[in-house]
Amino acid sequence: MTIGSTRILTDVSVDVPVGKITGLLGPNGAGKTTLLRAMCGTLMPTKGKVRLNGRNIHRIGPKDRAKVIAYVEQHQHADVDLTVRQVVALGRIPHSNQWTTKGEETSAIIDKSLQTVKLAHLADRTWNGLSGGERQRVHLARALAQEPQILGLDEPTNHLDLNNQISFLNLIRDLGLTTIIVIHDLDMAAAYCDEVVILDQGLRIDGGTTRSTLTSQHMADVFRVEANTQEDDRLRVLWSGTTD
Repeated sequence: MTIGSTRILTDVSVDVPVGKITGLLGPNGAGKTTLLRAMCGTLMPTKGKVRLNGRNIHRIGPKDRAKVIAYVEQHQHADVDLTVRQVVALGRIPHSNQWTTKGEETSAIIDKSLQTVKLAHLADRTWNGLSGGERQRVHLARALAQEPQILGLDEPTNHLDLNNQISFLNLIRDLGLTTIIVIHDLDMAAAYCDEVVILDQGLRIDGGTTRSTLTSQHMADVFRVEANTQEDDRLRVLWSGTTD
């Protein structure tokens, strides 16, 4: 995978288990977001293919693809002052024949999406007036309004406080969707990801169950931290310092 003249990913292969959360891990510049975008169909790989149920994802039309895969970018913004409900309604565009969000069925799906993320009470508020955590939930609701089978999330907890991080990731886990998530916090990855793929400098270093893949050796070699995992009520990452 190259962007311009810069090679971002080299011979990366990933299998995503159905109904599980797969974390894409790695230091800054490892190629995580590029890989996620390629897997979600928003970026065409220069070599290789992304397959969805045996089909090349990039040969599926954008509207049909959006009915299966919902992608939530790291940085979300609205150029106009939309209400929360209007933002969520954008998720229904792939299901419309005439790019309209009207109809009882559409309204019910929007309501359900807002209820799922626990923001029904803010439906008439403007998106630009929300907190960071609320905005992230609105865009999750927009993604859910697409009724996807697969959810792609690019660092969704990056600017959230700890309470909102935990609440958001609990919500993702409870959805039960096939989820691919770029995440930097190794302890959060250990707590919520069923499987992880570790990237470094555009290469796939390892992949598999979080317990077997997130090893002390990988954390030292790739992330340059002295750390180990411990399992009690959940899998945890305990660090003691850097290897620098």
